[in-house]
Amino acid sequence: MARIWHMGAWVVALSMLTAGAQAQTASAVRKTIEASMLVSGDIEITPQGKVETYRFDHPEDLPPEARQLLDQAIPSWVFHPVERDGHAVGARSKMSLRLVARKLDNDRYEMAVRSAQFEGDPQPGEVVGSAKMTPPRYPQTAAQNGVAGDVYLLVRVGRDGTVEDVAAEQTNLQVVDRERNMEKWRAMFEKSAMDAARGWTFVPPTRGESVGDAYWQVRVPVSYSMGEPRKLEEVKWRAYVPGPRNLIPWAKPNVAADTGVDAGIDGHVSQVGAGLQLKTPLGAS
Repeated sequence: MARIWHMGAWVVALSMLTAGAQAQTASAVRKTIEASMLVSGDIEITPQGKVETYRFDHPEDLPPEARQLLDQAIPSWVFHPVERDGHAVGARSKMSLRLVARKLDNDRYEMAVRSAQFEGDPQPGEVVGSAKMTPPRYPQTAAQNGVAGDVYLLVRVGRDGTVEDVAAEQTNLQVVDRERNMEKWRAMFEKSAMDAARGWTFVPPTRGESVGDAYWQVRVPVSYSMGEPRKLEEVKWRAYVPGPRNLIPWAKPNVAADTGVDAGIDGHVSQVGAGLQLKTPLGAS
């Protein structure tokens, strides 16, 4: 569900993002700028998969327009029922939601819930966990030029917990530049993130539905930011230029249609296919 808003909450961030760009060379890129906000919380569903209750972490920090959109969208969601011992049961899950706003004209913005992750309430050993995840190095050239960004990795984890393959599903940048330079910055961050990820190790499931799988796929967001690290509890608009969604040949068939690509938290491991699964679109009204 997209809504039209008159907002000013992220105009300052937008101005800072574009301040260093040359208008004659980056105007097309500038038109793609979005602002996004990551909202976390909890959700409970009935045995039939309907939303029973939900709550947000730090609700006092949510801008009014974001709270209104979520309060209209969330009650309309329907999930696939959760079964236990052959019977449908109620379920609870942590949720992570990515809200996106795009400028339409001088003072109007379109806002929508673009992606979401619902990890369920897994018991110890039921999903892939992290063992050793050495952070990647910040690319020197990007740091020298003040370029920041976020890389959303898809990692294939083998039965022994090592990384069998890794790819970047999407890379968003906090800079405006010529398109060929944008491609260079994205490639630079992706190489850094993937080089680090190839040395990561994970803890495979020891119980649950996926314990017998030949491999597992997990998502791990990697954030490259200048200055102070982002606080996990921050609820604020951040401006950026979204990169293209990359098709990954070895990804499971349902991954391409998944809505959780950019809804994760920096460094957090999220197993693809685990947790609650939505039946309805995120924007259902």
